[in-house]
Amino acid sequence: MRKLLAAGLLLGAVLATGCSTTTTAHHNGPVKLPVGPPGTSASGILRLGYVLDVPDAAALVGTQMGYYQQNLGKVSLQPQAFTSEALEITALETGQLDAAYLDPVTAVIASQRLRGGLRIVAGAALGGTELVVNKTITQPSQLKSRELAAPAGTQQTTADTWLRANGLPPLTQQETAPSTDAAILHEFTTGTIAGAWEPAPLDTELTAAGGRILATTPGTPAGNNSPTLVLAVTQSYLTSHRAAVANLVKGQSQADKQLAASPVPAEAAFQQKLAQADAAALPPAELTASFAQVTFTSKLQEPAIRTEAQQAVTAGLIKPVTNWTAIFDN
Repeated sequence: MRKLLAAGLLLGAVLATGCSTTTTAHHNGPVKLPVGPPGTSASGILRLGYVLDVPDAAALVGTQMGYYQQNLGKVSLQPQAFTSEALEITALETGQLDAAYLDPVTAVIASQRLRGGLRIVAGAALGGTELVVNKTITQPSQLKSRELAAPAGTQQTTADTWLRANGLPPLTQQETAPSTDAAILHEFTTGTIAGAWEPAPLDTELTAAGGRILATTPGTPAGNNSPTLVLAVTQSYLTSHRAAVANLVKGQSQADKQLAASPVPAEAAFQQKLAQADAAALPPAELTASFAQVTFTSKLQEPAIRTEAQQAVTAGLIKPVTNWTAIFDN
C-alpha cells in the first residue's frame, strides 16, 4: 500500500511534520442503488472519505454491501478512498468532502483549524494499533537512543504518552515524518528503525517480518475502549442535511454488526481495494489477525476522546480545547 504515515505539511504547524505529498485519492462515482426505505426523500450527494486501513473497514463494508445506500435513500453516496488522512483534511478544507473517517486527535485538529467547521458525530473503531519492535527488544529501556516511527495524530499521541511513562523522550519530527508502508517495512527489516507504532494491517506485517509486539492500543473486546477512528462531518453539511448524516451513521452501525458477525466479507473487500490501488495483497493470516485487533462501533466515546486530546495537548501536539461543544455533535 502507498499510505503516508503522517499528516505532514498539510496539517501545518500544529503537527509540525514539515513534509508534503503529491499522492492522490481514488475517487469512486456516486453510488445510487438501492434507493432505500420509504420516506427517505432527501436528495443530493454525500461525499465520504476514508483511508485504506483496517480501522476504516466499516466504510468498505457499508459501501460494498449497500448499508449506507439502504439508509440514505435518494442521497447518492460518493465514497473516496484516500492514501492519507492529510489528504482527507485538505479535501475537507477545500470543500471536496462532506464527511470523513479520521483518528480522534486529527479530527480535533481539523475542527480547530476549521474553527468549528467540522464536527465529530460518531465513533468508528477502537484499538487496532501496536508498537512492534525488533525481536531482541523485550523492555522499553532498550529503546533508549533507538529510532521509532509513528503517524502523526492519535498514534503519535499514544506513542509519546507511552514513551514518557517509561522514562523515554517523545518522538522527534523525523520519527513522525511521512513515509510509505513499504519504506517503513524496509527500514524495520534492515534495522534502520527499532520499531513502529502502526495501525492494522501494517503492524501485523511488521510482526510477520520478525517483530515483537511491545505495546498495544487497547480496544479489542477483552481490552479497554481506546478510540482510534471517528466519523466527522462538516458543519455546513450537518446543518443542511442532518437527516442524511443520521442515516449515514445508521448504515455504519449495520456495517459494524456485519463486521462483528463475520469479518470475512470485509477482508475480501479490503483485498479488492488493495488491488484497485495497485498494492500487493496481504497474506490471509495477516489480514485476519489485523481485523481481530479492532472493535468496530459507532458509539461515540466522548470521554476517551477528550482524554486522548488532553494527552495531545500535554505532548504539545495540539492547542488546548476550550469549547468541546464546537467539536462534538451528539
